Formats: sequence, structure tokens, C-alpha cells
Amino acid sequence: MKSKMENKKRNMLYILILNTLLISLNNAKVIILQPDPVRVFEGSVLELVCTYNGTNFPGGNLTFSKLRSSDGVLEEIQTGTNGFEIHKAAALPNTLLKTILRKEKVEISDGGVYKCEHTKDTTQDKSIQSTVQVIEVLGGNETLQDKAKSVILSCKPNFHSGATNLNNDYRMIWSKNNTVLDNAAKYKMNDTHLEIINPARNVDTGVYNCIFVFKGAGNTENRVKGSVSLLNKLEALWPFLGILAERIKILL
Repeated sequence: MKSKMENKKRNMLYILILNTLLISLNNAKVIILQPDPVRVFEGSVLELVCTYNGTNFPGGNLTFSKLRSSDGVLEEIQTGTNGFEIHKAAALPNTLLKTILRKEKVEISDGGVYKCEHTKDTTQDKSIQSTVQVIEVLGGNETLQDKAKSVILSCKPNFHSGATNLNNDYRMIWSKNNTVLDNAAKYKMNDTHLEIINPARNVDTGVYNCIFVFKGAGNTENRVKGSVSLLNKLEALWPFLGILAERIKILL
């Protein structure tokens, strides 16, 4: 009698262990690969990569939606919605699904909270949210004047997103032609301005990159790159000359 009771208890323990193992195998997880928040400059590419990781596939798909800031309602995003494209990518080992949300030229209005969700999973790991912060560069092209002692390029960020609790502390790196610039005899710089001195010459014209470096979780860094240009007088005249040429064509 005692032996039968022990066997019954042992069988129940085996069933409990097996059920626990099956539950852990079924408990896949939805993950967005980019750090949160996702920071991107206005006019550049926005891409969110969402994966469903686990070992047992319940079927279904991954969907993207955006939280409407006016009332908190989630609106599903489909290919063609406000210029977005959705692509299903090839999955990797232990990745059951991989879906990419992409927009070639992000706008200020694209900032906000996005959600990726698995359509059939019923666990607490079926979805994840991430904030997209669109950064507008306040500053623009400058024209090199004759006998200029110095020129100041401005690259100040203006932050836009649907979240108010983001840490916007950053440091700035300036570069030109993929070469990082240092405070030296030629340049003076801070987190918003680059001053070209000693003096500024035609050789100093070109595109300057302002790279915002944000601190992320675990001492990681999130870098977002913008650009401003220093033009010579002839380059600055090209838009005007183009308009003038079009008007001459009309008159002819």
C-alpha cells in the first residue's frame, strides 16, 4: 500500500516537472532590438526591429501600433500608413519571428510611443513598448564671408516625443570628412556651437557633422548624427541662379 502511494506521488511530481518545463518552453518573449528610447534626427531613417524569441511557435504574427497622444488609443500601423513599411525578415536560431517597421524620412509627428505585439501569445511577454524621439536640428548652413576672422556653426537639438520623462543629457562630438575635430588652434567648440577660427578659409567649407552622444542603460551610448554646412559665396548663390535660369527659360 505504501509503495503504491509513493509511486503515485512520484508520478505526480514527474507530471508537475513536465508541465513546468512545457510552460517555460511556451513562454516566448517579444523584444525590440533598439535601445529605449530610440533617438533619430528629422529626415533620417527610422527603423524598429521586433523579434519573438523562444522555442515553441504558437503561430500568429507581430504587429506594430502607435499610441495616439490625444487620447491614448493604440492605432495599428500597416504598410503605407503615413509612409511606413513593414517587412518580415528571416528569423535566426531561437527567433521565431522577426518584423521590421521602417520609414525612410522620419517627421516630427512620428515621435511617440510604439508597441510591438504578438497576435496569439497570451502571456505577459506578448508585447513591448518603445519611445521614439525625433530630434530637430536648430541651426543651418552658413556662408563664408570675405576676410572672415571666424565662422560659427550652430547645431542645437530640439527634442520631440510623446514621453516627458526622458533624460536628454548629451555630449557633442564635431567631425568633418569622418575626422573628429578637437578644441585646438583651428576650432573652438561646445555642446551647441563650432567656431572655425585662425581665420576661416575656403578650405574650411563643406559639411560638418554634429554627433549627439546620449548615455544609455549599463553605460551604453546612443549616437545620433546631424549635419550643417559651411558654403562659399558661389555655392550659396546656386539656388538663386537655378531660379533665375528657370525664369529665363519661361521668358524665352
